[in-house]
Amino acid sequence: MIRTVTHIGTVNACGGASKVGARLAEAQRARGILSREVVGRLCSPPNELVQSFEILPFQDAHEFRRLGLQDYEFQGSHALYHHDWIRASDVLHLHNLHGGYFNPYSLLPLSQAKPLVWTLHDMHSFTGHCAHSMNCTRWKQGCGECPDLTIYPNIQQDMSAFLWEQKRKIYTHTPLAIVTPSNWLRAKVDESILLAHPKTSVHTIHNFVDTRVFKPFDDTTQIRRALSIPESAFVIGVVAHSGVHANRWKGGMYADEIIRGLAQEFSNIYFLNIGTDAGSAYSGFANMINVPYVDSEEILAQFYSCLDVFLFTSIAENCLLVVLEALACGVPVVSFAVGGVPELVRHNQDGIVVPERDSASAREALRTLIQNKVREREMRICARKRAVESFSLEKVSDEYLHVYEAAYENFHSSLHIEIPEDFLQSLPEFIRTEYFTNALKNISQAKVQTQKSEQANPNHAVLLASEHQIRDELASFSYSRYSHIRHFKPFGVRTYFDANTCDLKVYQDLLMYWVLTRYLPKE
Repeated sequence: MIRTVTHIGTVNACGGASKVGARLAEAQRARGILSREVVGRLCSPPNELVQSFEILPFQDAHEFRRLGLQDYEFQGSHALYHHDWIRASDVLHLHNLHGGYFNPYSLLPLSQAKPLVWTLHDMHSFTGHCAHSMNCTRWKQGCGECPDLTIYPNIQQDMSAFLWEQKRKIYTHTPLAIVTPSNWLRAKVDESILLAHPKTSVHTIHNFVDTRVFKPFDDTTQIRRALSIPESAFVIGVVAHSGVHANRWKGGMYADEIIRGLAQEFSNIYFLNIGTDAGSAYSGFANMINVPYVDSEEILAQFYSCLDVFLFTSIAENCLLVVLEALACGVPVVSFAVGGVPELVRHNQDGIVVPERDSASAREALRTLIQNKVREREMRICARKRAVESFSLEKVSDEYLHVYEAAYENFHSSLHIEIPEDFLQSLPEFIRTEYFTNALKNISQAKVQTQKSEQANPNHAVLLASEHQIRDELASFSYSRYSHIRHFKPFGVRTYFDANTCDLKVYQDLLMYWVLTRYLPKE
């Protein structure tokens, strides 16, 4: 049974990948699983559910970047095993590992310590450096002679072949449970270096949306009035962090082309550009409305609901949350057939999917919906039903739990093979740092110590959990059962008790009894 999960990612609750981790952790806590986040950078103050760790870049980190050695300057991720939450976890759930915080070789010690589930939000895990390869297929053979070093995350020198080869070596010694949010990405993974380890498994779980928050609002009069949009107007909208014009992947040039053409035909067209900042606000035509980034999902759902159509013109994507959010709000989607989008939007049912970068076809699709209100209303009903039945948080949370359990079982039922010493000695010195070697040594020693303890006490009741696990289990137990909370610290751990119904001493005794009965083997 999975009781404790830690999600590892670049940032907390900023951008699509981090939202997936945060929402999933919240859903898991609602089920009584202690699920928390450890990130490289915080977008908000740390709390008892989200923390950052010291990324510890080398003093000459700029030299690593100049040489194109992407993320090899970071040493703090090697020491993640010593983080209390990591050590207490049954499973570690990885998200984006790029973004300037995680050394690629940190996967080796982590995989020796805990079962790893890794959700891929882009292609970076198996390319030389880029998150999306566009039309390049060099990642299948080993990269090198990179056609575009500027694609995020960019590198200053072409070390793509070296970076690709190091990833291949890492995966050879790292068993992973890979999750792809689309069949489109799954097909690429099947051709990639990620499957180098015989124990690695691949699963497809689409992203999800909280259909209780993202839902249709029947009365959008107030929000349209606040935006100075007439009730009779036909509103086309986009949602993108920093705006659709700030990122070349978002296809802003295509959105411009489409909207300009329609504005010449229809005087009642309005374009809502949600997520803009000062540098990406756009005034391409009179009825353009720029809305800054919306932090509140409840307010964002109302913005979606005031749209007649959601336009998606990205040219490189995987499984987009914004598309799912629009569907959940009952908004038809007109989109390029990019990445996993055709798996989300059923053509001519929930929206209209047109060939990639085909502005003329997208404009024709929008023209059809502007002129056919009956069809638009039918698509609204289908879109909402699609989101509820296929992409609900509850459904996806169940699917992830099955992957966790399989990864946990695989990790604990199979013999752990130590990473060969000759392989470690063959690594360049800038990889084989003190942080890296100490991490592997400490984890290996901890395993030996555990085995000796079990062998020395075969017939005695041995406490199987570490002190860290016990403390976190106590917090998990009370967290999932008590809604009226007050802080206190029995056994040196913050937890909660119901001040209205439970005496403090009795509650302490109950907690200790629960831990002991959970971790002491039956005679």
